[in-house]
Amino acid sequence: DEVIAAAGTKYSMSPTLSAVKEATRQYGLEKVGVVATPCQTQGLRKAQAYPFARFVADKIKLIIGIYCMENFPMASLDTFATAKLGFDSLQDATKMDIGKGKFWLTKDGEDSGLAIKETHGYVQAGCNICMDYVCEWADVSTGSVGSPDGWSTVLTRTDDGESIFKAAVDAGLIETKPMDDVKPGLGLLEKLAKGKKDKNGKERERRAKMGLPLPVEY
Repeated sequence: DEVIAAAGTKYSMSPTLSAVKEATRQYGLEKVGVVATPCQTQGLRKAQAYPFARFVADKIKLIIGIYCMENFPMASLDTFATAKLGFDSLQDATKMDIGKGKFWLTKDGEDSGLAIKETHGYVQAGCNICMDYVCEWADVSTGSVGSPDGWSTVLTRTDDGESIFKAAVDAGLIETKPMDDVKPGLGLLEKLAKGKKDKNGKERERRAKMGLPLPVEY
């Protein structure tokens, strides 16, 4: 019930990984599941690879990755709500979404949209050099892109991810249908994933020529 109540997306940076240490050290959990963006997932995988972090990272048993093109500082969301969409406060919004070329905020059941092109200057700086849209290092990655309204596109990437997803399907908790049967399908997801790599790859090359530091990719 708590997981369902917390469901939804907030398009701002979250200190998710700091909670992993709290879950394992303070609460003593031996099996931890994490829902993470691509950059956070890379951080978790690197932690699992380094011996000094394993006493925490080895307790992570499932990583569910969410598709992510870019993210925003909280101050940017405040600007979208108040200066761009006329809200009195960001706190008035009950839902956030990105779709159909717009950033959406919902208030009193009504949706207000801001064209994505108007949000580009407000993006978190690190997002401009991230090459991963589909959370390639997760056990399972998912998002709405490619699927009809009310459905999610799911990619199982590891044996653990495949096993737990199949178990959920077999238990009747998840209904599935082949991606070949739906529109716009995987083609749109592939297009966006490649587009992010191409665009941000050019920015990485520009920064490398300037001698600026870049994060290490797997």
